[in-house]
Amino acid sequence: MKMFYEILYKNGKEDTIEVDLNEETTLLLREVNETLEEAMKEDLPAVITFGDGASGGHYIRVSDICRAKISVQEG
Repeated sequence: MKMFYEILYKNGKEDTIEVDLNEETTLLLREVNETLEEAMKEDLPAVITFGDGASGGHYIRVSDICRAKISVQEG
């Protein structure tokens, strides 16, 4: 299974991030989802990260996001 994050930034740019779901990533993505929700609700400064931080990844400042859609797909 895969989780997709469709992100719309305040500057109008759109981004889609695809993450494979497994035991390790499921727990980490739950934390990302909670951080994203809380930071957007309360307008808190936060950064969410995707990737391993060594070979690559995404670092996103939540204050730059105006909409985030999260979906899970088989495959």
